[in-house]
Amino acid sequence: MNRLIVALLTSLFFIAGPAYAEGGCPPGEMPNNAWASTGSNESVASCIPMPDSGPAKPQWETRWGAIASQKQGSEFGIVTGMKTERQATKAAIGECVKRGGTACESLLTFRNQCAAVVSSKTQSFAQGAPYEADAIAAGQKRCRESNSGECWVYYSGCSLPVRAR
Repeated sequence: MNRLIVALLTSLFFIAGPAYAEGGCPPGEMPNNAWASTGSNESVASCIPMPDSGPAKPQWETRWGAIASQKQGSEFGIVTGMKTERQATKAAIGECVKRGGTACESLLTFRNQCAAVVSSKTQSFAQGAPYEADAIAAGQKRCRESNSGECWVYYSGCSLPVRAR
């Protein structure tokens, strides 16, 4: 019985012959049959890397922030992390009113970035930028150029995108 099994397996080995990848390509590659550039009807077989299906790329959701202030600039409402610009504007105006503002209006909305409020005794400047340090620097520059006196950072922060998956 054992001799019969050995004989059967041996004959299958010789019948099957050596195994080759589909199209004769090494592992990780697939056949790429291109027509010869000579205009003939012969094809030229070659191998190309298989497409990388890898892990799914992350998806990001936009986040909005807004800064609202009274006309005189003494009360502010600042929010971040809102899903829409409208939500951010409404929430910032609401925060301004909650802090005692009476005629609050939106000064700045920002999406997936940072913002700063730089103030002096007489004026305030809201500035957005990709990075918090850049928003502060641009706000300070505007304040200094206005010749309104000593400038300080009243607020700085970011409303960055959130990974959805």
